[in-house]
Amino acid sequence: MTGYELTKVFRIAFDSTEAMQIGCTANHHSLYIWICELRNQIQTNAPTREVLDLPVQYTMDRTYIGSDKTLKKCIDDLAAWGIIEIVQRLPGNVTKIKLAIAYLRLLYDSGTITLRLHDDCDTIAVRPTKTVKTNKTVKTNKTISDADASGEPDLFEQFYDLYGKKFDRKKAAAKFNRLSRADQLAILEHVPLYVKSTPDIDYRKYPLTYLNGECWKDPIDLSKSAGTTSQQPTAKRPSAPGQVR
Repeated sequence: MTGYELTKVFRIAFDSTEAMQIGCTANHHSLYIWICELRNQIQTNAPTREVLDLPVQYTMDRTYIGSDKTLKKCIDDLAAWGIIEIVQRLPGNVTKIKLAIAYLRLLYDSGTITLRLHDDCDTIAVRPTKTVKTNKTVKTNKTISDADASGEPDLFEQFYDLYGKKFDRKKAAAKFNRLSRADQLAILEHVPLYVKSTPDIDYRKYPLTYLNGECWKDPIDLSKSAGTTSQQPTAKRPSAPGQVR
């Protein structure tokens, strides 16, 4: 089960969960990315182990979450959203977690992978689906379904399509592709909310401005939509008798 498959199903869960759309931040996404990375590291050596240890300080260092209280809230939120299950909280600030079985089932339902779910939920056999490649008779025609030549989808194209405001594509692509993978994925989680909060495209930042300003780290208030306020004309006060305006 690759990191891309796990992040894809995270987006599916996000799109279908109102609580996630309202409460999910870059901290939640950073923690989830680390859980996926940690899980894949452990699976290499112990393919049937699903329970992961999250020591507070070490997890904060790896996720760049600056507060143990923030980390605890992120863990609790992911559990409340059905992404993970909290197995046990141990003395010494260690939390044992695993990906929720219902969440993993989304991978199957989305067609991303084929898996067998056992009743004890401790053993999950995974077989990735095969990607159909086209014949490479012409060098410029090499495609891998909707993915790029590396086997993963073009994340910038996803960002640019989601963003809607088409401007300065070349510079925006260069900036986007210089960002870390974690930032790119965080952007893809943030953009739908930002677009929703700016229904008037004229009030939406240019894509390059959004990327340069790291706007994906800004909170979104969906109760207010940018560009919808208007100034009412101020009525002129009548002149007093004999007063010259």
